[in-house]
Amino acid sequence: MISAYTPLFSITINHSYFADNLGYPLKLSPDNACMDLLARYQLAFRPFPKGGGATIYCNNLAILRSFNLLDGLSFDLSCDDIALINYTQIDTTPLSKGGTGPSLNDSLFYCDNLGSTSTTDTPDTLNTLSTPGAISSITKAATPPTAENNCLQPAFGLSALETQPKQFLYVFDTPLTSARLTVTDNLCNAIVWAAITPDQPVPSYLINLTGLPDGRYQLYADGNLLLSFYALDIPNASPWGKITIYLGGPAQVPYLANKGNTNYTLSSTGDITLINYQMKLEHRQTIWRYKIFSSQNNYGSNWQVSASTTKNASANQEFNTGNNNFTFTYAAGTTEQPWVYQSAVVDAAGLNGELLNLLQTPKGMSFVLEPIAATHANGAHIQTTASSVNLPYAQGNLLVLPDNDNTTINYSDIYVYL
Repeated sequence: MISAYTPLFSITINHSYFADNLGYPLKLSPDNACMDLLARYQLAFRPFPKGGGATIYCNNLAILRSFNLLDGLSFDLSCDDIALINYTQIDTTPLSKGGTGPSLNDSLFYCDNLGSTSTTDTPDTLNTLSTPGAISSITKAATPPTAENNCLQPAFGLSALETQPKQFLYVFDTPLTSARLTVTDNLCNAIVWAAITPDQPVPSYLINLTGLPDGRYQLYADGNLLLSFYALDIPNASPWGKITIYLGGPAQVPYLANKGNTNYTLSSTGDITLINYQMKLEHRQTIWRYKIFSSQNNYGSNWQVSASTTKNASANQEFNTGNNNFTFTYAAGTTEQPWVYQSAVVDAAGLNGELLNLLQTPKGMSFVLEPIAATHANGAHIQTTASSVNLPYAQGNLLVLPDNDNTTINYSDIYVYL
């Protein structure tokens, strides 16, 4: 017997670092709860052969029509390239030792198809919407939503989410007295746990979510958000990332609508919309800093690094968004090596110069170390026998270094030995 599979939705991971814009190092797989739902509703998970996404198919539309749950389909996201954070645009400072946020060891990258949560949602606004009527016939939507509307949120650069076990001690910034603590779920914004702190100041409180499913939750004190986190039974074994897709259906659609979301697969009346969800990652932009070493020549302020466009310019692999012909700043190395030339400097006025893109297969610009043409008093150029040197590109797998005073600025050091 041949089974007919109907595609329901796909998740495509885009990354502008790669020439074809696909994030191959990132692999999707259903977590345990998702595998149970896939089996229960005869859905099939098919990852892209080289990574960078997956498609979900349905084998039995009649069974899918019975989907009436609040559960999302959650997928583990793994990363095959340890350098991905290095060449991906994200502020890693809060995720580093000494930062103010979670470390990479106790966080994961999370996104879903809920979109932005309305600012009017509060833990005290309990949803009491009634379940719509029976599902009607299923038809394919004539025009799927545009890809621009299907970007999973939050953006990757803002998606780091702290992980916590189902029981954890939360330490307050300042001791609380008789505060109402609440934890809400991700979809319904419903209170799943609540407590009142003692009537004398306490510095911390034990949060107990035992028995609740893994997922994203929010902790509030008297209606003020304290923490967004992902609760796991085994937090030390957390995946690199998580993607949750809410299918829709009678139980979910009212809550999705409350969040202004119309991009779901199954309507409350059973219509199917084929959606390609996009997870978008952007390449990092850095100050390129050439460090020149040589036992043959005395490089320095009489030399310069110039950047210019070439015939191989590619629209999706451009080096920067502004000036494509410029000279690097000579920064250091008058008497001692290395001689340093950088694409921009950070001073009291801010950034002065060019941030350049880290790309897997960069094209479109050349970088040359060349002598600055000297001139006679009459303005005529003095001939020189010094040869220009073609310089390599910055590599995405080499560590970027944050600026000491501006943590949103990073450097890519390129060591050149001549």
